[in-house]
Amino acid sequence: MGLFAALGTGSKLIAAAADKAKVSNVRFVTLRPPDGSTDNWLEMTVEIDTQPASNTTGRVTGRVRATAMLGYKHPAPGNTRQWQSFRANAELVGLVSGRTYVRFYLPPEIVRRDAIAGAPAYWDVTVTGESLGQETIIGRRSPGLEDAEVYRGFQDRIASEGTANDGVLQPQYLTPFRDVYPRATPTFVRREAWR
Repeated sequence: MGLFAALGTGSKLIAAAADKAKVSNVRFVTLRPPDGSTDNWLEMTVEIDTQPASNTTGRVTGRVRATAMLGYKHPAPGNTRQWQSFRANAELVGLVSGRTYVRFYLPPEIVRRDAIAGAPAYWDVTVTGESLGQETIIGRRSPGLEDAEVYRGFQDRIASEGTANDGVLQPQYLTPFRDVYPRATPTFVRREAWR
């Protein structure tokens, strides 16, 4: 009985250890793809600092999901402005200890139509995963979303209007940039590999 009690206590200690992930920076840049096209894409680079739990084999976290949300108003006919919102997820096999870069892209048609030249007015990034302790997950958001009420309004708008643009904001592996950063790109979960 004492052995089982000791094992139970040990498993609680193991379960209590959690991986840590922090979005340390988010950068935006417009750039041309390596295929020779002359049209600019908007690249969103998410820097994630990761510290796997001390009891993690190989110093790699479990699966994680990076979620990006963008929103802005762009010029529309009749001298008006129209709200646009985008969202995307990227599921990663795991994150190694240290810094990882996850990238999302808006295609050139959107960059041209909406006259995008840098960071959108509103953006939010979070990283979640079963092995990440909730209290250790730190995302980042644009300065315009620091107010809690504005942030809730942004999330509501993304939830209600984001579906219209689902699939437009794309994770790196779905774009012409899939092989551009071979040493700085994590491995994505590709569910279509099992069909």
